[in-house]
Amino acid sequence: MGRARTREPVQERARRRRESILDATARLLDREGYGALTTNAVAREAQAAIGTVYEYFPNREALLAALLARHGERLGEVIDRAIAGASGDPIATGDRVVDAFARFWLEEPGYRSAWAVSQVSGVLLETGAAWADAFTDRVAALIASIAPSFPARERRRVAHTAVHLVSGLVGPAVSGPRAQRRARLDEAKLALRAYVLARLGG
Repeated sequence: MGRARTREPVQERARRRRESILDATARLLDREGYGALTTNAVAREAQAAIGTVYEYFPNREALLAALLARHGERLGEVIDRAIAGASGDPIATGDRVVDAFARFWLEEPGYRSAWAVSQVSGVLLETGAAWADAFTDRVAALIASIAPSFPARERRRVAHTAVHLVSGLVGPAVSGPRAQRRARLDEAKLALRAYVLARLGG
C-alpha cells in the first residue's frame, strides 16, 4: 500500500526532482495508460530510485492527483493569457478560450490520458468539481468587467454554464478525426457565442 510520510519539496533541487517524477508519470500515462501506472514504473521512467518516488508520492493515486493539480495550474495560466489577449471583447474572449483549451488538451503531456481514467473516478470527480469552481470564478469576474450592469446574482450561473459548455464540447471536438477538428471547434465557438450573447443581451 502507501507510505505514511511524504514531503513537499522546499529546495529547488527537490522541486525539480518532484517535477521530473510528474513528467515521467505523464509520459507513462500517454504511452501505456493508467493500467501500467505504478510507482515502480514511474521510478524506472524517471530514472530514479523507488524510495525517491515514495518521498513525494505514496501510491499511483497520489501521482495522478498531483499531475492533475499541475494540469489545473497550467491550464489556469493558459486561460488567463487567452482572456488577457482579448482586450475585453466577449466574442474574441470566447474564441480565444476555446482555442487555448483545445491546444492544451492536445499538447499537455498526460492531460488526455488522465481524464480518460475511469478506474479512479473519485479523484477525477473531485478534481473536476474544484476546477469548475475555480474557472467559474474567473469567468464571473470577466462578466463583471465587460457587462457591469448584468445582475450580480446571475453571473456565477452564466459563468458556470459557459465553463461546462466549453469543457463538454472541446474534448470531443479534439478527440475526433484530425480533419474534423477545426470545424468542430468552430461549432463549439458558435455555441458559446450564442449562449453568451443571449444571456448578456447582445
